[in-house]
Amino acid sequence: MQRTLHDKVNYRLQCMKDRRESFEDHWRDLAKHVMPRSYRWLDEEWSKRGNKANQSIIDPSATIALRAMESAFSASIIPATRPWKRIKIRGPLGESYAVKTHLEVVNELMDGHILNSNFYQEGGKLFSMCGLFGTGA
Repeated sequence: MQRTLHDKVNYRLQCMKDRRESFEDHWRDLAKHVMPRSYRWLDEEWSKRGNKANQSIIDPSATIALRAMESAFSASIIPATRPWKRIKIRGPLGESYAVKTHLEVVNELMDGHILNSNFYQEGGKLFSMCGLFGTGA
């Protein structure tokens, strides 16, 4: 019998959930001891008012190291103080003065929007989550 697209997608989703489930206990332990306020997506108990979140932090060395890693990654991969991305086209079309001028304007507009958004703050959080949990999604 041919499975429908819906069945295939549901099967794949369940497989991904099953594979993820083996990591959740590890993630919960890491979050509990390094960044307790960052794991509300792992634990429903976290959201209770008056919950003492930082009780499990024994030594802040891991938290400090994670913040240093986040800062280093942010400064080297997505520095806010210098250009780190540029849109350009390869080939003969990219040599055109009109195309170069247009892409320069687009790059400046994108830089302005990125700078005025919370991209750099969220980028830092992404690097922090990648360092702690191995995933930034």
